[in-house]
Amino acid sequence: MGDTNDSINDSTDDSSKIDSTKIDSTTPPPPRSSHDYSPITPDKLDGSNYPAWSRSVRLAITARRMAGFINGKKIAPAIDDPSYEAWDEDNCLVQSWLLNSMTKNVRALFDHCSTAYAVWDAARKTYTVTQNSSKLYQLRRQSVTTSQSGEPVNVFYEKLHIIWQEIDSLRPCKHTNPDDVALHQQALEVERVYDFLGGLDPNFDSVRSRILAMNPLPAVIEAYALVVEEDNPPSCTNSVASPSPPLKMVSL
Repeated sequence: MGDTNDSINDSTDDSSKIDSTKIDSTTPPPPRSSHDYSPITPDKLDGSNYPAWSRSVRLAITARRMAGFINGKKIAPAIDDPSYEAWDEDNCLVQSWLLNSMTKNVRALFDHCSTAYAVWDAARKTYTVTQNSSKLYQLRRQSVTTSQSGEPVNVFYEKLHIIWQEIDSLRPCKHTNPDDVALHQQALEVERVYDFLGGLDPNFDSVRSRILAMNPLPAVIEAYALVVEEDNPPSCTNSVASPSPPLKMVSL
């Protein structure tokens, strides 16, 4: 009999603990500090500074322990859930941080978003895609229009190589099949051989023609080596007639 009473008492204690937890979950949160309403970044998003703005805002929001509202991990509970009101207040706070960190014209693009995550994601999609496309366009133009203009071949090639590295970072290969990767790389090499040869000065017309006559075209690093060899021919004690066009010597 005593065991039965003890069991009843234990279950009563457990239910009171559960009730206490429920009561605690509905207690109003403490009042917000003035820090919650201070600007999160000194530089507002104006459409041209998204990378710097997003880094600054992410750091500030993470430091305020609200990162879940911009990374999608803080999911909204059901409207009839007791915790919904607290979630809604926090969401509105983070949303106000984001919108107030934008210029008036930019803010108008995201005022319709219903959550902080929607604002953050829409800004990311808008400016990441737009700026990457614009940057890629500029880099491709530079790759085609950059010319040697009397500079040493190695300096000209290094300029192109830097441009190509930036293009690769913005447009990485998405293929996973080895054959597709190889075809992608081959097409890229051909494109860059054309860029390199097209920018050379007229005094390299001879070697340019010889390289373009090759089938298949060499890799761009091989084409570069052939042009360097033309630019700095090995010294010969006995000159022998060659069926190929004469190399153009560089005066020292």
